[in-house]
Amino acid sequence: MVLRPISDEGRQWFEDNVGDPEPGGIYTCEPRMAQDILQAAARDLLSMQ
Repeated sequence: MVLRPISDEGRQWFEDNVGDPEPGGIYTCEPRMAQDILQAAARDLLSMQ
């Protein structure tokens, strides 16, 4: 799967929790891991507001 955060907060979350992005600001992962990553990002980013 290809994941690309679109907000500054999302990009920062991915850098802090997933690592450095690939060229173009994308992250790749196995399809089975995408849901867990996106749920964690949503939980953490929504709790910051």
